[in-house]
Amino acid sequence: MKIATMYCYIISTGPNIQKVLNASKVQSMDAVFLEVTRKCFDLPESDLDILAADTSGHGVIPLTDIPEEKRINRMGYVIQNTKIKDTHTLDSLSRIFSREFQEVMEDLDITTEWQTILLHKFSRNNMSTATERSMMGRSILKINPNMTDDFWIFLGGAIKLFMGVPKFLCQDVWDARDRLTGGWAKHFEEIADRYEGLLEEDAEWEPELGARVNRLRDEVNKRCGMSTRGRGALMTGFMIAYVH
Repeated sequence: MKIATMYCYIISTGPNIQKVLNASKVQSMDAVFLEVTRKCFDLPESDLDILAADTSGHGVIPLTDIPEEKRINRMGYVIQNTKIKDTHTLDSLSRIFSREFQEVMEDLDITTEWQTILLHKFSRNNMSTATERSMMGRSILKINPNMTDDFWIFLGGAIKLFMGVPKFLCQDVWDARDRLTGGWAKHFEEIADRYEGLLEEDAEWEPELGARVNRLRDEVNKRCGMSTRGRGALMTGFMIAYVH
């Protein structure tokens, strides 16, 4: 499906995607992205303005006259879609995940005898926790120990937030979303005094913000002027992209 005048196509893979597009007044990925971040992730208006102001696109050559240091979408795109795919980063993330997954398994109460488990439940809980630790660090789990459960509650009901379902009909989804974004905002405030030091870390992973790619991505959002709440909202979106 061609979207408006943009050279872009979407392969519709489910009713949720169709609902998002049908509800969008302007059928463009930029408009859909802004609507999703506003309605689903509760991104503050000031942070939405920062994203909306960047109309330069993702390409090397900007579509509009936007200063390079204000191209938040381009910088985030390069980090998430280029640096995370290089061989060194993938190898590093694989090793980090293996380490974190092994520790998650060691924390489980498993006997030496064979057991029957539900594969979906096992993947949803244990593998998701290991992925969160690998990509986003361990420290956030001290603020929100139930982050994995909140993530799945939010993911399962995010479409309700987008469609404008009243809060009293999906209170659990609202609460899970607020705990996720609020937890990250609190975490950013707690590490504010040592944030610059974390960015200078040469390690592929550290416990405060996890993988290097995650640190770089958040640094772009911070440098472009986004609030701690806004950065927390986008961190929740990052979870959906790489944990789900």
